Amino acid sequence: MRHLPFSIGGPERDAWLRLMLAALDEAIAAPPPGSLLAHPTEGDAVADTIRQLIGDYLDQGSAAMINRDA
Repeated sequence: MRHLPFSIGGPERDAWLRLMLAALDEAIAAPPPGSLLAHPTEGDAVADTIRQLIGDYLDQGSAAMINRDA
């Protein structure tokens, strides 16, 4: 309901998702000290899992926000 006043179509959703995934990739590439991603032996597997889970969530959520055709 919060997004209903805004016209959101495929192009807006795609632009938002592209920016969010870029931000996610940036956060994974430069993790905060002490995070699970900071451990080089575990980092790749953990980073891949986090990227996949959050990426899927953002993809599905952004599709649900579309409220107009084209």
